[in-house]
Amino acid sequence: MVIWGCRSLFAADASIQISETSDANTGNLAFCRKHPEVTVIDTGLPDRSGLELAQRIFKKDSAARLVILGTNYASLSWPAPSRRAC
Repeated sequence: MVIWGCRSLFAADASIQISETSDANTGNLAFCRKHPEVTVIDTGLPDRSGLELAQRIFKKDSAARLVILGTNYASLSWPAPSRRAC
């Protein structure tokens, strides 16, 4: 879904190249090979968290520009709601 949205947003601009990977390990390898201007990471990757991938990328390149999209909310743990009124 994330890659479909990115492709739709930039379809009219031929100067933008979009590459995709299906998991964090191949995403990490692709980043090292291609050194993209911007990397879009989904948090819901099958092999590890997209946040963990972001940390790996920042360790290699602290100037990397990342956009992180959260699409796997079922795996997040939320704090219990407070019983006090706001």
